[in-house]
Amino acid sequence: EFLLAAVLGLIQGLTEFLPVSSSGHLVILERLAGIRVPALTFHVFLHAGTMLAAISYMNRELKELLRDGAYLIGGTAGSAASLLGRGDHAFTRQRTHISNQSKLLQQVMTVTAASVLTGALLTGAAYCASGSMLAAGIGNVHGVYPANWKGLDFSVLSAVKERTGSLPLVLHGGSGVPEEMMKKAISLGIAKINVNTECQIAFAQALHTYFAEGRDLEEKGYNLQKIMNCGMDGVKKEVRKKMQLFGCAGRA
Repeated sequence: EFLLAAVLGLIQGLTEFLPVSSSGHLVILERLAGIRVPALTFHVFLHAGTMLAAISYMNRELKELLRDGAYLIGGTAGSAASLLGRGDHAFTRQRTHISNQSKLLQQVMTVTAASVLTGALLTGAAYCASGSMLAAGIGNVHGVYPANWKGLDFSVLSAVKERTGSLPLVLHGGSGVPEEMMKKAISLGIAKINVNTECQIAFAQALHTYFAEGRDLEEKGYNLQKIMNCGMDGVKKEVRKKMQLFGCAGRA
């Protein structure tokens, strides 16, 4: 664990000063090298450590930037008088320096605002792209639901969504959930639904119909490809129905 933390910290540090996402590099490392990057808490502490290291390294520059920024925002007549008292040459040099610092401050603020806006707009998409999702237990189970099943617990789902924010939620055991209940779950934050059981049932029913109608006795009806295609046609029909129900039909 310590060696893994050291390796990830090194990658984080090396990429921090590059115009790329250091978190993105951690995800790429996980996908390409098969290294499992620890949970969100580790990311928070890793970025916090990198930020403290950067602040320590650039301590003098940051102090100068903040000082000149404070002067630009709330400079007083006394400050101007002290500059004038140092002579025209000193005043010109200081004014040029502050002007350069002003441009740097504006650039930092612009980039920060753009980063915040981009993060706010693309957080959900980034979670999906990186595979970061949460499967919550809200009364759902795999397979066919028993007759005495009480349904999904929406109070738990609402509480989970409140704590996870924009993190996409997954519903395992979506097969057999009533349509109205499914729509409500989607409205409360469910972004991915597993319905493998219903797809398997659709496949089996299609094959049952295939053989019950004697289609296997027709010309080359015994061909395995024809039989499997029949089952997959049944799955496709079921998937189309689910896409309409989930509201994702016609959307990439």
